[in-house]
Amino acid sequence: MERHGRWLIILPPLLFLLVFFVIPFLFAFKISFADMAISVPPFSPLVAVSPDDHVTFRITFDSYTYLVEDDLYILSYLYSLRTAFFSTVICLLLGYPMA
Repeated sequence: MERHGRWLIILPPLLFLLVFFVIPFLFAFKISFADMAISVPPFSPLVAVSPDDHVTFRITFDSYTYLVEDDLYILSYLYSLRTAFFSTVICLLLGYPMA
C-alpha cells in the first residue's frame, strides 16, 4: 500500500511538468526543425507521406545556422555571459562574508 501512496504524491507534479513543460518544449523543438510556410500552421510538416506510401523527412537546420551566422545573436549571447559572470562575482562577494 505504501508504494501506491508514493505514486499518488508524485503523480500530480509529474503530470503538471509533463503538460506545462515537456509537451510545449517538444512542440517548439519540432517547429525549430521545420521550414517556415505561409499557411496555418506557419511551418511545414516534418514527415510527409507521398501517394505511393513513401515517407519523406523534411528536416532543416536553417534556424540554427542563422543563430550562428548572425552577429546580433552571437553578441547577445556573449553579453549575457558577461552579465552572468559579473552577477555571479557580485553575489559571491556579497554572500561570502555572510557565510
